[in-house]
Amino acid sequence: MQTVINPFELINQRFDEIESLIQEIRTERVRRLPLNNPHQRLTRLDVRQEYKLSYATIHKLMRLGDLPYEKLGRKTLFRREDLEACFVKNKKS
Repeated sequence: MQTVINPFELINQRFDEIESLIQEIRTERVRRLPLNNPHQRLTRLDVRQEYKLSYATIHKLMRLGDLPYEKLGRKTLFRREDLEACFVKNKKS
């Protein structure tokens, strides 16, 4: 007699495997990032998470010219040294 395997259980098992692989990749990516490298490029999401800023604040600083940025295709990148300089300058004001 042949056992019938529920296809949804197989799909659920594969999703669990994929989720664990994604988590491993994220963990490895975080481990490989150099801490406080002044030449490191950060995305808007990285800036938002690391400096606890809203997207609106980031865009306002960009629009005012206080926060230099680079465009790489559709990505907006910020140099860590520019971020630090911007926040030091704004703190003194």
